Amino acid sequence: MMMNWTILKDKKILKMKKLLLLLTILQIFTFCNGQEKKSGDNSKYTSLSEEHKTIYTDETLKEQGQFDENGKKTGEWKWYHDNGQLWIIENYKNGKRTGESNEYYENGQLMETGSYENGEKTGEWKEYHENGQLKSIEKFTNGKSTGEKKENIIGKDN
Repeated sequence: MMMNWTILKDKKILKMKKLLLLLTILQIFTFCNGQEKKSGDNSKYTSLSEEHKTIYTDETLKEQGQFDENGKKTGEWKWYHDNGQLWIIENYKNGKRTGESNEYYENGQLMETGSYENGEKTGEWKEYHENGQLKSIEKFTNGKSTGEKKENIIGKDN
């Protein structure tokens, strides 16, 4: 009779160990799939397959965009100031900037606008004062300034 009790007790312990192991594995799996990672700049990264978002610690959006199947940036990417205002909007193809690029001040005014081709600045780039007045125009070819730059065109800040 004593031996049957020991065997029954051992079977219950074995079942409990299996259940505990299963629950531990399930918890680890759930944690890994829903985890938010903190970066060194006090923001949180979340990522779902090709979608990518970076969030400030106060839960406001910092960055959003997509990665292609090779892990390179693709399509439209947006970055935000910590006050929630749009900071930069750019397009990517094969991990390189392409097309129009706009950068904004924290007050929402356009700071700089221009274009990229194959990851390099190209054409006319305009820079603005924080009050919206044109500050300078510079021309680029293959990522390098052509030397044509006009400054203090219209006004100054405020």
